[in-house]
Amino acid sequence: GAFRDDTLLSEYREEIIGKTQENSLEHKKCAGFLSAAAAAAADNRFLISSAVDMRKLKNFTAHLGQSVIAAGASGKGKVNRRFLSAVTPQGEKTFYDTFEQLCEKIIVLEDAYGVCAPVMLRLLSNMAVREGYSVIECPCAMRSAKVCEHLLIPELSLGFFTADRFHPYE
Repeated sequence: GAFRDDTLLSEYREEIIGKTQENSLEHKKCAGFLSAAAAAAADNRFLISSAVDMRKLKNFTAHLGQSVIAAGASGKGKVNRRFLSAVTPQGEKTFYDTFEQLCEKIIVLEDAYGVCAPVMLRLLSNMAVREGYSVIECPCAMRSAKVCEHLLIPELSLGFFTADRFHPYE
């Protein structure tokens, strides 16, 4: 604000207001499209989730966690949340380099519909925190901030990456 030229701005007042209103309309359209896409994906997840044996999934996840999350961390575990991906004007963007810098071992969970991975990641995150590790939960940009899409445990140099058509992982 200190470098703003109010006189110059006032000359373009109507144009600035018009462009601001156009931008606001574009944001509303974008939010509507994203909301519709999220609703369609939620419907798919609802239909597919009925075919998942949650007891088996939770048992499998417990065994996986026991094999890769070492007991006896020295700290008091805590959860940090950071976005690893975002919806941008150029499409979905995923910051793979961040993941690979923090994790030597990456376990890829292929989950095309996002039904099983969030359940697994919640259980693994809870297990790691109970063991005293700080974790980074990466929420899905298209879902609730409470839905974990990727999980990093930097102290173990371990990460869990959910691969789907929006974030393939080689």
